Amino acid sequence: MALLPAHALGIVSRSCGPVGAQESVTVDWHFRPHYLKTFSIHYRNGGFLHTASSADDGGAQWRLGWRSYAGHFGSEFWHGKVIGQHYAYRSGVISYLGNSYASNCNLREWG
Repeated sequence: MALLPAHALGIVSRSCGPVGAQESVTVDWHFRPHYLKTFSIHYRNGGFLHTASSADDGGAQWRLGWRSYAGHFGSEFWHGKVIGQHYAYRSGVISYLGNSYASNCNLREWG
């Protein structure tokens, strides 16, 4: 019996005011390519601020690569709440990978 390779897909978010990072990332820690999509929903002072997505730069909705990024780095110097929504697409099937949550820098989760 042949074993299928295991892929280490991770989902992380952070709200890190000192470096201006409000972001969410879907990542394969073994650097294998997947079709990925990520949304990063930002809240400030308890209220909804905006949503960033991996397609915000005008690119395709689905990214083929080992990492899908949504958010802002070096431009949002505040503490708040970030909720990441993470998806993968393979063989015609969209898989919901889960939500990630952050209200701080989450340094332990950023491998």
